[in-house]
Amino acid sequence: MKAEDLNLKAMRGPAEEALREYERMLDGVRFGNFPDFSLTPEKPNSARTVVPVEYEGRKVGDMNTIVFLPGDGTGDDKIYSLDKLVIPDRLRYSEKPQRVLPRKKEGVIFEGFFPLFSIDYMMDPLMFTTHLEELTVDNVENPTTIVKAWDLGVERSAWQIMNLGLNIGPIIKLTTGYDLEGKRFGDPHAIHYPIDDTGATQVVGFLAVYGEENPLIRLARDWEIPNK
Repeated sequence: MKAEDLNLKAMRGPAEEALREYERMLDGVRFGNFPDFSLTPEKPNSARTVVPVEYEGRKVGDMNTIVFLPGDGTGDDKIYSLDKLVIPDRLRYSEKPQRVLPRKKEGVIFEGFFPLFSIDYMMDPLMFTTHLEELTVDNVENPTTIVKAWDLGVERSAWQIMNLGLNIGPIIKLTTGYDLEGKRFGDPHAIHYPIDDTGATQVVGFLAVYGEENPLIRLARDWEIPNK
């Protein structure tokens, strides 16, 4: 499928449904009204919208909610250039090759990954069922190569049988944060949808938490640390 063939209006309903479930999961958090999804030809992913996030009635952030088609990514060349890092063959793209270049997460204390749903032309939305990968560099101090950090969403085996009616609930996994020993992880990173997966359209949210006084920090400490 091409981005221009997406039925973006049809994505609003399942997105709102997923966000209501996350509200039940996150005490005090409410997701506000948001614009319809729109195509993003200027970016390395297919479409997006921005969802305002409130905590106990006060706005505390925005959730960047992105539509991924196979091959889409979130990288850019603001920190690393294409000629400075070794890029594995499977991550090489002739169009918008910067899509896999990891980005620094300046000022971000935590960032949460919120799977919303996946869909293809033959299925109803599968709620909370997504499978993407997080990319980073081999050495933050002296980077030479882009490497896979970990998977985001359901396990690959579950992703591959999603058409059997897999039913899972909402889960939040950290893309950037601090582990139990206080060590920083996921900075820099890019999110990528490998082109050899099922081909379904995936819709996910990313909520970055800025500022030591942000009340979301307390909640984010309980979000899942990825398996490295």
